[in-house]
Amino acid sequence: METSVERLEDTRVNVKLEFTSQEMRSAFGKVYSELSKQVLVPGFRPGKAPRILLERVLGKEAVRAQVVQELVPDRLASVIEERKLFVVGEPDITYDPPESDQPFLVTAGLAVVPDPEVGDLSAISIVRPQVFLSDDETDRIIEGLRESASRSVEVTDRPIELADFVRLHYQITCDEEELYDPNDLPMMYLEVGAEWYVPVIDNDLVGLTTEDTKDIAVEYPEDYENARLAGKTATFRVKIESVSRRELPELDEAFLESWNVTDLEGLKRRIRDERLTDISEVTKDVVEQQALAGLIRSCTMQLPDLLITTQADDLSRAFVKRLKDEEGLTLREYIDRAGIEFSDYRRDLERQAERVLRRAFAVEAVAKQRGIEVPDEDLEEPVWTLARSARMSFSEMWDMLKESGTLEEMRERKRQDKVVELILAEAQVTDREMSFQEFASNEWRPTPEPEPEADSAPEAEVRDEAEAGASEPGGLDDVPHPAPLPEEEGEATPLPPGEVAPEGSEGAGEGPSLRAAPGSGQTDSVASTLPGLDGPDPAPLLGGEGQDDDQPSATA
Repeated sequence: METSVERLEDTRVNVKLEFTSQEMRSAFGKVYSELSKQVLVPGFRPGKAPRILLERVLGKEAVRAQVVQELVPDRLASVIEERKLFVVGEPDITYDPPESDQPFLVTAGLAVVPDPEVGDLSAISIVRPQVFLSDDETDRIIEGLRESASRSVEVTDRPIELADFVRLHYQITCDEEELYDPNDLPMMYLEVGAEWYVPVIDNDLVGLTTEDTKDIAVEYPEDYENARLAGKTATFRVKIESVSRRELPELDEAFLESWNVTDLEGLKRRIRDERLTDISEVTKDVVEQQALAGLIRSCTMQLPDLLITTQADDLSRAFVKRLKDEEGLTLREYIDRAGIEFSDYRRDLERQAERVLRRAFAVEAVAKQRGIEVPDEDLEEPVWTLARSARMSFSEMWDMLKESGTLEEMRERKRQDKVVELILAEAQVTDREMSFQEFASNEWRPTPEPEPEADSAPEAEVRDEAEAGASEPGGLDDVPHPAPLPEEEGEATPLPPGEVAPEGSEGAGEGPSLRAAPGSGQTDSVASTLPGLDGPDPAPLLGGEGQDDDQPSATA
């Protein structure tokens, strides 16, 4: 058999397989022999029916198809393995009908991923943060700890002031009509001056006392989501139910003992030790992200559109269960709430898919070029740890991880770790001291180069897909928003509604607070809770009610 591989373009090759007359005679003979044992022909014992009768019973095309199946798959797989081709999708096979006494030529068109060209690793620039906590930052954390231990005290001896917490009943009147049934309106709760709600009525409450009633004129913007109020002036009638203030504990012996320290300096040391321990893990991840992002930018690679589309589809399917279980949403509901087009969703999904693929191929290219391998010995320690925690033998855990595919995932992760170590050894790494506040701001990060735009279907065509899939299995109702993926260095991942930024990340608070910070995401879930208002959910803000009694931690 003769074989040739012709590259048509960066991501397409043609593999030609030529079988000799002798190979064809042998293949036809083997197929006829096997078929004669499987097919019952009247008057003949199994395996004894002549070829001409088998062809009459089965048809000549069925026999030829069996011959092609006998010859082509194994030979094509052997060529792919020998040439180390990364094939995407199914091959496009073309051939003339095979004959038992003639040479046979098969052409297989393959979509492939060419080996990336790895650039100079020493040209990659990385900033390694050396984070410290300033005295002001430490003091703010202590203040946050005091706030987390604060209690609500009712105010009865003075009018409302800024920073008081107020519970009130309200009604909205527009065009001389009350817009809501009083039974449908929940109690409103706010911190005066925090401007939790739109429209802002905080300053109008200053000077009132419990049981006071006041009419407040408010103007709604033209683009307000409630059409009955958009662009109009309405009247808020409020009745004060109760007023409370936050009372913080003193920095006394009892407070310090609650944190297992004897003096203020001891508390500061504990905060610095625990916070910086947590930050060290974050900075390690940040440095790794920079290294991988720099590697991706240094590599030249061409990815077939089919591969990006397939990866994007896999991301969606993998997230279906999570979306339904954790959020109880379909994609249609998510898109409606987010106010985006399906074409935007799909374009973002494909960009994420392309980023994942580029990282994987870049890491693999460096590992292959530098001979980086991950033998079984490198995986024994983590497998032992898992086995002990699960009270299983090492061999049982190993076999379970191997069967589930987790062992190979661990191997890939270890290979990536080794590639990152290599990059850090050769790249231009600059250690930079910075405060925690500067680190959390992300302004210190190098500006990444623009990403390539992923191709997408025309907008009208994508909209049709969205409409067609709305009620079909596997359509919009079954495809979730993709899970957030690690971003390129320099990018910030937007938080989904209802989630709070983790400690040490941009947007994270310096300490616990009795109220939700603006932009925390809570406003999206409560617009329908308080008619005519946009603001945070009052449930967790009821001034001391349902206080968490758990022992706090210095890194809260």
